[in-house]
Amino acid sequence: MTAKLSFKMLKYITLNQQEELESISINHPQFSANLFIQGAQLTSFKPKSQNDWLWLSPLEAFKTGQAVRGGIPICLPWFGVNRHVKSTIKHGFVRNNIWQLNAIKESDESVKLELSYTYTPGQQSQNPPPFPSAFKAKVAIILQGGPQANIEYAFELEHLSPNNQVYSYAFHSYFNVADAAATAVSGLEQHHYLDNSAGLISKEQTGPIFFSEEVDRVYQATTQPQQLKSASQNLIIHAKNAPTCIIWNPHNKLAQSIKDIKQHVTEFICIERGCAFADEITLAQGQKQHSSMRIYK
Repeated sequence: MTAKLSFKMLKYITLNQQEELESISINHPQFSANLFIQGAQLTSFKPKSQNDWLWLSPLEAFKTGQAVRGGIPICLPWFGVNRHVKSTIKHGFVRNNIWQLNAIKESDESVKLELSYTYTPGQQSQNPPPFPSAFKAKVAIILQGGPQANIEYAFELEHLSPNNQVYSYAFHSYFNVADAAATAVSGLEQHHYLDNSAGLISKEQTGPIFFSEEVDRVYQATTQPQQLKSASQNLIIHAKNAPTCIIWNPHNKLAQSIKDIKQHVTEFICIERGCAFADEITLAQGQKQHSSMRIYK
């Protein structure tokens, strides 16, 4: 976890405990941020004199082994319902487990955090194991303040078992907005999508995406960036080698059944990038998959 690192020589970093979870707080002259070791999950990034770019549920309980609602969880080794093993939990198990914090690098403009997670089928008590193959995931998260403020993710997935293995994953990003109903997402016009609120029927996007009702859409084979516009936020999300884009907000009715969202459903929009559905990948032993995501104004 954090045993290999000493925080004494770091200028901007403190190690904290939020209920059952260990977190890293960053108080840089140009921004503040927070990251949980569980899931390598960034839950706050607030450049100086700006609103927080990310949303974290006010109802979050911060329990060991339970996914944190908000920020940027990494859904791995599958996204959504596992299309190959239907009985398993949604969005994989990596976001519910402790990562290794390997390095922190500070500068006058930025902070870089490097974390990794290694899985082998025998390391959990479940029988059968939740996933048949060994793998290692690495992520470098670079946070920069100032006029060029941005969040950058550099992700690597390495398959370690002798068999070929199918993976899917996503950076499940929750963005803070003043009002979901007054928010628009552009950059996916004329792109076909699977509507998960209507049985994954294929539809075509015409114009920007608005949130006057439940939105749960999967856009595949997309290369263009997305732009989020609301009264409190104007952000661009650009990904490389992560061709799936998922746009999600459950709206009022469904949100009431989600214990850590409920009345706070109007406060966020999810714009997620990764490799899922038809964009899922198959890796051979020793093969690596690299993806990146950058969020900026």
